[in-house]
Amino acid sequence: MTTSSVGYTSSGRSSRSSDALLVALLTLLALLLRAARLDFQPLWWDEGYSVWFAHQPLGDMLRLTALDIHPPLYYALLGGWSQIFGLGPVALRWLSVAAGVAAVPLIYLVGYGLSGRRVGLAAAFLLAINPLHIYYSQEVRMYALVALWSLLAIGAAGRWLGLGRLIRGDTRPAGWGWLAGYAAAITLALYTQYYAAFLLAGLAAAGGVVLWRRQAAPERILVWLAAQGGVVLLFLPWILYAAPKLVPYVSQKIVADSDQPLGLLIYLARHLAAYSAGHLEGPLAGWWPLGLLGVILLAIGLIRLTQRRPLDPSHGLVLSFLGITLSVVLGLGWLVNLGYPFFPERGERLLLLGLPTFILLLAATWAPPDPVLSPGQRIIVLPPRSPLPRLFVAGLALLAAISLATFYTAPRYADEDYRPLIGQVTQWGRAEDTVFAVYPWQVGYFWSYGLPDGPQPELSPGGDWGPEIATALDDALSSGRVWFPMHQSLGGLLENAVEQHLAQSNYQLANRWYSPSTRLTGWAAPQPAPTGSAPVTTSAAFDGDVQVDVTHIPQALSASNDVLPVTLEFAGVTGQHLASLRLASADGRIWAQRDVVVEQDGALRVGLLAPAGMPAGRYALRLSLAHPDDGRPIDLLEPADQGSELALGEIDVQAPMPAPPLSALPMEHSQEATLGDAARLLGYSATPGPLLPGNDLTINLFWQALPGAANTDLSAFVQLLDRQGQVATAWEGPPVPWRPTGDWQPDELLRSQHTLRLPATLAAGDYSLVSGLFDPATGERLPATWRSGPFGILRGSVQQAELGQVRIDTHKLTTAAPEPRVTTDANLERLGKLVGYDLATSRVAPGETMDLILYWQPNETTGERLTVFVHLVDEQGVIIGQSDQEPASGSRPTSSWLPDEFIADRHSVRVQNNALLGPATLLVGLYDRATGQRVPWVNGEGQVIGDALRLPTAARITTVR
Repeated sequence: MTTSSVGYTSSGRSSRSSDALLVALLTLLALLLRAARLDFQPLWWDEGYSVWFAHQPLGDMLRLTALDIHPPLYYALLGGWSQIFGLGPVALRWLSVAAGVAAVPLIYLVGYGLSGRRVGLAAAFLLAINPLHIYYSQEVRMYALVALWSLLAIGAAGRWLGLGRLIRGDTRPAGWGWLAGYAAAITLALYTQYYAAFLLAGLAAAGGVVLWRRQAAPERILVWLAAQGGVVLLFLPWILYAAPKLVPYVSQKIVADSDQPLGLLIYLARHLAAYSAGHLEGPLAGWWPLGLLGVILLAIGLIRLTQRRPLDPSHGLVLSFLGITLSVVLGLGWLVNLGYPFFPERGERLLLLGLPTFILLLAATWAPPDPVLSPGQRIIVLPPRSPLPRLFVAGLALLAAISLATFYTAPRYADEDYRPLIGQVTQWGRAEDTVFAVYPWQVGYFWSYGLPDGPQPELSPGGDWGPEIATALDDALSSGRVWFPMHQSLGGLLENAVEQHLAQSNYQLANRWYSPSTRLTGWAAPQPAPTGSAPVTTSAAFDGDVQVDVTHIPQALSASNDVLPVTLEFAGVTGQHLASLRLASADGRIWAQRDVVVEQDGALRVGLLAPAGMPAGRYALRLSLAHPDDGRPIDLLEPADQGSELALGEIDVQAPMPAPPLSALPMEHSQEATLGDAARLLGYSATPGPLLPGNDLTINLFWQALPGAANTDLSAFVQLLDRQGQVATAWEGPPVPWRPTGDWQPDELLRSQHTLRLPATLAAGDYSLVSGLFDPATGERLPATWRSGPFGILRGSVQQAELGQVRIDTHKLTTAAPEPRVTTDANLERLGKLVGYDLATSRVAPGETMDLILYWQPNETTGERLTVFVHLVDEQGVIIGQSDQEPASGSRPTSSWLPDEFIADRHSVRVQNNALLGPATLLVGLYDRATGQRVPWVNGEGQVIGDALRLPTAARITTVR
């Protein structure tokens, strides 16, 4: 071997020390890359199956994995791991992280054993930053583990075949321990993944070629072949046990998945590109050919080796050994793909076991083996000064950086993200509830993301509807509620049958889509009416000839997700309607709501939950109808004078004892802060931002009472602070007006609602949201103590708890005067004036709509949030159509108006079906929704001329436009 330069002298010991340091740093880098954002991506189907298998008793797990496409070793190890570290997704992923990190120092040892320290160091670096290896070092699957076994097998086989010894000039045969280690490693790989058989064939062939080229003794070749046979014998018991079950399952799966075979070039290109760059997804999806850079570099490296210097025969054996192994692995994978086309999305993972061979081959191509040193020689020969190796490293590092940037930030498996669904079930459910799952991976999700004291999953006893499933559902409903995650992308035949059975006589608590493929429903069985209570039925007529009868049983509810059963019976429904059941306090705030889409006549049994934290008190039960497309309320005709909400009665809500678990609270942000000895602020939910000036910022605070709350009636405050700590807007008062803190019971959980109106002149930027308690008699605030920062630093002796940041944006103002079809000069007593309007048509038939655009010009700012009304009245003054909404469909409330701007305010006025034909008039005005008080219209002298402006355009109700 020739070299380009001779460098400094050094001892072998110092080289080993420097290598140890470099390998330690690379291992640390590998750990950081593989542990980064472990909780970012959700578990997906295959990971859910892993949890399912791992959590079974060993005998059941062996029986179940015989029906799976992977053997049982990984699941057995994962089961033991979970016994120690738990079933949380991050804890489970650490097993793969450990296997992935361990592979980095191991590949250095394997590379060192094959070709020397330079190859070992290069391979360790390439594996540490390899996106595909990092990807599957974060999954609760067996791929990182089987890659580790493959490295052990390659290293042990290379040592027994004497490859590294040949490069060092040592022809002595290796010990038998290396052959035993090879057999053990490849057997472990086979029990981890069936595709490890390709690795067995590749190493067997490569080893045979090495022995043939070395002209090894026949008995040594026979020993090598016998080792392969021994591996087959060690794996044979599992094959005999699993094959009768596995073969039919695989055949059915191939038909169900309907994958098409891949051509040789596409198959090789996809795998080799993935080996170099991982899965290029998201914004990089169309750039997957970039991954072929590794293949190009490999080809260039081989050409460079053969052209620039004579190839050392011993090093050539190493390259042949690695190249044959990789070729056989990929070739057999492609051949199997022809007969059994199974290539799911990101299917390259199935051959991750070939990645270490690819990286070793790449490293051995570009990092030549160490020079042979005679005994006692201290001369270290430096590598050639060609810039190509550095460019090679830089190119692959850049490619890895690009791929990893997407890997850490692009959401994957969005349709399988059950975290919001499981969080909702955890919040609404109770320990006695059942989650009925059709697929094992759903059970795995709930075991991993759910709580031990929350609803527990139960797998359907069969895959086809039958009496056994009906009995399981009825048994679950007899002890609690049933939560049913419905996976709808695989046909949903069983799911639909289950839902039909549940809907026959039970009350539906939830019906919500969480992704295009996943819908959650919840169900509660009918319960006997409380003693002394009788059903109450309320009848109503809504505009559009919709009739509804509402039946409920007045009863007290516990604020721990107790269910109020309500039956809604509809008649005259045409098209979709949105029915909303609500529990509202005397100040009009909504504390519980259940929305139902109504599409046809008939009865709906609906359950309205009293959520945890709902303060004890009396609430009004109301029903409203709206158009589901835009949420516009539908007028209530009978009973009259109720607006758009039907009053159904009052419901008493009681504080549960003992208090429900904190996980039942519907809070978005946890922020535990202790306020004196009175209460603990557990967290909050807020109007999602960014917000605009003039909008309302609604804050829900969640409290846990402490013994000191009974000492005095305290008030709460919520403030929005600017960057200088100045108050931009604030609210203060009793947390719950009808339930003073002096009545709070220790450990009671309560939710309070507060609204901060953002001034119209508020500047854009980030603001701090703070809260706390104070004594209204003295104004003294209670000291707040809480933990903050990544290390949970204890903070105390401050007068407020910091909740978080709120982002405020700005409105896009229109200062150019509009050009309405009809101009007006109608002045309001305050705010400004109406400068004109556009009316699409003045002739309209019953059941149709009139589209009107009003143009407002403010002359002052106000903190009031007023509603615009547009009434269509007939000759008798009867309202036959109306639109009541905040300006611009709520996007420009009057509290956001600024002087000298113009606001375009669109309204659609639907004419009632029973409207009489003839002339009609449009009336316009503004009013305070809370009080009903209208803003007066004034003339040029400021005199009040009325509270409704009659538009000059004459309208007419007719059957012909």
